Amino acid sequence: MTTTEQQAVRGDGTTGRLLVALLVAAALVAVAWWMTGPAPTPVDAGLPKSPPPMTVPVGAGDDAPIAAAIQRLDDDDFAAATSAFTTLVAATPEDPVAQTGLILSGWRSDGPIAVERDLAQLADEQPESAYVALHLGLVRILIGENDDAEASFAAAVAAGRAAGDPTSLRTARLADDLLHPDGFRSYVPVLIQAADLPSADRPALGRLLTDIEREDRRGAATEAKRLAASTSPMARIAALVGQYEKGKEAALQVQLEPYVAATQPAPVRSRALLHQALAQLWSGSDRDRGCALLDRAMGPTADDGSKRLAASISQRLCQ
Repeated sequence: MTTTEQQAVRGDGTTGRLLVALLVAAALVAVAWWMTGPAPTPVDAGLPKSPPPMTVPVGAGDDAPIAAAIQRLDDDDFAAATSAFTTLVAATPEDPVAQTGLILSGWRSDGPIAVERDLAQLADEQPESAYVALHLGLVRILIGENDDAEASFAAAVAAGRAAGDPTSLRTARLADDLLHPDGFRSYVPVLIQAADLPSADRPALGRLLTDIEREDRRGAATEAKRLAASTSPMARIAALVGQYEKGKEAALQVQLEPYVAATQPAPVRSRALLHQALAQLWSGSDRDRGCALLDRAMGPTADDGSKRLAASISQRLCQ
């Protein structure tokens, strides 16, 4: 046998052995599949590739380190975001914003399910943080845990209003909007002017309106309490409307009902009806009922001020 023939034989033998080995391996894989089923789908399969956007704390400029870190996360630059948030957490270990950012930075490396688990643990450790609760709710929305997301948003609303600082109050408003996505802003306009009140009540009304615009519910509650003690029905209407919360329009309408009574002066009746209508429209539910209440506020016995206000709102929301 020539050298070439010997090499050919050895080559054929090697090829045969490789084929046998491959066949055996394939058989073992087939047996394993039959015994255990196909390879499991990764737990994070089908979930979004990017985390929810983070909100920048009130007062943080674009060049602030926390804003820069959040921007890196928004850009899906996870390595840079992880580095930036790690530095921030090292400097301020208890900062919920930095801790939230660091956890969200693991969206790709750890996976959304692990991120949700870690944020839930952080929320347990910092129940007073509206910021953590809000972003936990956003993550839960993305992974399909809608009921748990609603609970997180409700916790964010309660914690934010209790804390009272600008970032927490804005976080509470965002969470409230997510809980009631079909509604308007989280407060109903108080359509009562200083001229409608006795001079002694006017400073409290001014402070109430300012606190509402700033979303300072603690301050608004204090001023509302002062107005509620007034002898003026208009002042008491302002106090009730100033404490309105989304989703509680029915309670406000019941509280305003005594001021709609025929025994009340016409301006009081029409202004109470106007605010009942606003509560209904602002809730995002039963628009027809809200428009019907506006029509009553424009009735023949209504004062001119209430008629003008109701007509303007009706033109925008009910036509």
